[in-house]
Amino acid sequence: MKKLIYISIVLVTLFLLISQGFAYIPANSFTFKGNFQRTGYTDALIKNNSVKAWTIENIPNLKEINFINNSLVAVTKKCEIISINESTKECLWIYKTYSEITSSPTYYDSRLYFGTAEGRIICLDFASGKELWSYPISGSIYTSPLILGNSLIFGSDNGKLYSLDRISGGKLWEYKTGGALKSSPATCGKYIYFGSTSGIFYCLTQSGSLRWTFNTPETIVSTPALIENYLIFTTYEGSIYCLNLNGKLIWKKLISPYTQSSPVAYDGIVYQNFSDGKLYAFNLKNGSILWFSELQKSNSTPEITKDLLIYESSLKWLNLIDRKSGKLKRQYEELLEGIIDFTVSDNSIFVLTGYSTIIKYDTF
Repeated sequence: MKKLIYISIVLVTLFLLISQGFAYIPANSFTFKGNFQRTGYTDALIKNNSVKAWTIENIPNLKEINFINNSLVAVTKKCEIISINESTKECLWIYKTYSEITSSPTYYDSRLYFGTAEGRIICLDFASGKELWSYPISGSIYTSPLILGNSLIFGSDNGKLYSLDRISGGKLWEYKTGGALKSSPATCGKYIYFGSTSGIFYCLTQSGSLRWTFNTPETIVSTPALIENYLIFTTYEGSIYCLNLNGKLIWKKLISPYTQSSPVAYDGIVYQNFSDGKLYAFNLKNGSILWFSELQKSNSTPEITKDLLIYESSLKWLNLIDRKSGKLKRQYEELLEGIIDFTVSDNSIFVLTGYSTIIKYDTF
């Protein structure tokens, strides 16, 4: 009897989660902010102390690095994407486009997807770097593609959200909004959530039908974070909004205008860098400010580990702070050439410097 009651509770719980949009999220995948809920969380075991493991130089014009499936994937300002073996530092392949790569890549099922300024979404075989297909549209693509079932979903500056077959590249549907889409779409496995520069936040079904909208008088350029039964997004004008997954406002805070980074969330706390030079921690459920850090001004989106927040600030330092208290744990301030980007994996931090150098730090 107890076993039957337990099974019933599990089934009811699963039903409630699925009805709110929480379902299977692809494993062994990579995208902007770490996962398709865009929470920013990573299970990397980063510690406070570190030793420099290796350096890669002589790759000019680098602007972004990501750790994907045991490889470093680097994007250059010269329309190239490069795969580097993390252990040997060997270049595995280089793919060159005819236009600047403007979206952070998404990886899933041995394929790499990304968009360009000319308006083309490209799919590569991850092992070889060979192009499998590309799909042209009429506007630049700044959003990191989303995988939802067999669909590849992304937005464009032309105001449309597109869904393609992720295997063949064929178009499934498109949805026209009232403004440019710079907000990468997020999902919990059933619905699609994203914002527009027109100030409207959208929720669509997997088939591209409108479920609900939430109107703001502001400009949405940030990528939302979905956690528990909440979604969080910020505006360029400096507001942070928390809605439930049915589009009802839970709380809102106005902090500081000209904000360009995106919120991240974990374990009941929302983190956001604002243009006033502070990194804020908010209570997820009521929006109360738990703490703020004034280390240096930053427009970067942090990464979250179990114990730490990691982000670059003022383009010069990489900060590791205690995510619960906001206290500084470690600062990589010796990188006087500045920091362009960083990525983490396992117990390692990979830093891209202003001199187009990649440095690996093993932490302990």
